[in-house]
Order: sequence, then C-alpha cells, then structure tokens
Amino acid sequence: PSASGMHDLERIAALADHFRLPGFVLVNKADLHWPLARAIRKFCDVKGYRFMGYLPFRRTFTQAQVEGKTILEYDDSKQIKQALVGLWQKLRQEIDRLNPN
Repeated sequence: PSASGMHDLERIAALADHFRLPGFVLVNKADLHWPLARAIRKFCDVKGYRFMGYLPFRRTFTQAQVEGKTILEYDDSKQIKQALVGLWQKLRQEIDRLNPN
C-alpha cells in the first residue's frame, strides 16, 4: 500500500468500470502501511469490488524473484502454502459465482 499503488488502483478501477468488468483486489505488503491498506479495503467496499485479502511483506518473496523461482519453489513452508491455496480458493469461488456455467 502506497500513494502510487492507490493511484494505480484508481486508474485500473476506472478502466474496469468502463468495460464493466468485475474488480478483485488483493493488497500486497499490507503490513508496511496498515492505514492505507485499510483505505484500499474501504475503496473496494465503496466501488463494489471484491476484496480478496491482505498479504504481508515477506523477504522470501523478493529472494525467490531474485533467484528466478516461484515462492513455492523457493520456500514451501506450510504458512505460505496455506495462504496461497486459501487465496486461490476464494478467487475460484468468486469466479464461479459470477459465471455459474
């Protein structure tokens, strides 16, 4: 969550609104600035976008990128797996709800 991140979200939101696309938002590195992370959540509530959650800052994500690996290739800890699987399941449910076919 940063001023530039919020600005980017507002620009993407305008584009999604223009094309009448649903919005799904996940705040990365949320614990670096909780007031802005919560403001992003409120923005989603006001705009009607589906808020997917908060991801905390973890150095292992950066280290995985530097080594050209996915986070699960770099660190297969139970906590990271549970967070990513939970996020994927939530996203899948939202997509299925929008497109029940």
